[in-house]
Amino acid sequence: MIATRRKKRICEFGVLTVELHQHQGDYLAMKNLVLTLSLVSGLCMTANCKKEDSGKISASGELNSSEKGLLAHLPGDGQVVFGGTYGKFMDYWKNSPLKGLASDLMKMTGQNTDMSDYMNCWMEEGGDKMRIAGTLNMQGQGVEMNMVFGGLKKDLFIKCAGKGGMASKVDEDGKYLELQNVPNGMGGTYNIGYYFIDEETTLFAMTMSMSGSAPKTANRAELEAALKAAEKGSAASNSNLATLAKTADRSKSFWFAGSAKGTPLADKIKGGTAWIDADSTSLSMGFSIQVTDSKMPKQAVDGFNEAKGKMDTMVPPGFKKPLEAFLKDVHLNADGDTLNGRFKLTNEVLDEVIPQAKGMLKMLF
Repeated sequence: MIATRRKKRICEFGVLTVELHQHQGDYLAMKNLVLTLSLVSGLCMTANCKKEDSGKISASGELNSSEKGLLAHLPGDGQVVFGGTYGKFMDYWKNSPLKGLASDLMKMTGQNTDMSDYMNCWMEEGGDKMRIAGTLNMQGQGVEMNMVFGGLKKDLFIKCAGKGGMASKVDEDGKYLELQNVPNGMGGTYNIGYYFIDEETTLFAMTMSMSGSAPKTANRAELEAALKAAEKGSAASNSNLATLAKTADRSKSFWFAGSAKGTPLADKIKGGTAWIDADSTSLSMGFSIQVTDSKMPKQAVDGFNEAKGKMDTMVPPGFKKPLEAFLKDVHLNADGDTLNGRFKLTNEVLDEVIPQAKGMLKMLF
């Protein structure tokens, strides 16, 4: 039973990795980062996290030519569109306490350093140049992701694969690179394929199961089919996805916008936007979620405030003081049918909570 619960929990975090780090083309590496962030977000209750403005996310409006250019390579179906640039995040990651926590997590789960070496190569040599755009399409029990990133030359992919000690194969025409037999974190392996649209534009795609089973990455034929589909109707020309992108705050490092229409969530959620941003010493996040029940946002805020008053009976004595300090700075705002939220994690806070995070990780693994 214990092993089963652990596996399920990890898989659930893995589904969220789409929104954070899939630019590196590896589900396992992203899963580690999201689990790290999730633990720190919860453990931030032991420290004083600073808040940001809790208002509704500001829309950036019309897409620029660079954003349109990337989205033009993606099929026009889907419910979520996302994008961003990595310069600020890479500066943050170099000195972030989360980097060490993510490394510890890999060791605790018995993973080798190949993927982390591959990731660090990306971050150190290409992160400041990389731009991404992507879409998510929920189909049945799976979520299909198509993502394109620009600014990286294909030689860097081959170089980083070598630094990670990964077996790789490049097709004779140089248009397709495949990393082979990469551990998927669930006891098996998979291949990770990249299709080079041109010298500095690359396509990646994968499908994730809602049941938590291992993801499936797209091969060359599937990536070429996605490009052909984009020629008939791309994310840049799709009015729904393009409109969603306009509602996001694209000034942030990573931005997301989505609609729940046509998905199992449609009876609860209309849609929303979110962002993740960073500077050299902090990571910040924000969201605005529009729901079908206009009473829910206020109920959520009221429930949060009520829970704060009951913390004396809910947490161990040693956690009371830091938890109270944290809750004073967590901010939710109800604006009609929209729930807004903001929070910020500084390195100072992380230095305080990460020892406790490591303790939790040891209990889990």
